[in-house]
Amino acid sequence: MDAAAWIRSRLAGFTCAACGRHYRRDHIRVLAQREALFFVALDCRACAAESVAIVSLENGADGAATDLRTGEPADVPPGPAGQDPAVLASDVLAMHAFLRGFDGDFRGLFGASRERPGTAGA
Repeated sequence: MDAAAWIRSRLAGFTCAACGRHYRRDHIRVLAQREALFFVALDCRACAAESVAIVSLENGADGAATDLRTGEPADVPPGPAGQDPAVLASDVLAMHAFLRGFDGDFRGLFGASRERPGTAGA
């Protein structure tokens, strides 16, 4: 079983936050996997609610991944061989901390905007 099929089988027992119905396995899409993080799109067939989630497997005392629903060791299939993850768990946590305090001021974040030729008054 590949990693995407494995995580879909685990999430099929979860319910929609909007209507409480169970997600169907064929309406759960794994967008990406980075180590023990899964980026997942959840579509509820019952109420048409759409969600995106980051699912993280908890590491036990021995460092092995643990299935959060059962507490048992998780046999997580590996991601693509030899690939360094593009997004690490620490990257996600750092972005979460940044966004918590971000006020939406992109101009202030990236510096004063400069007018480009032909855009004055736009």
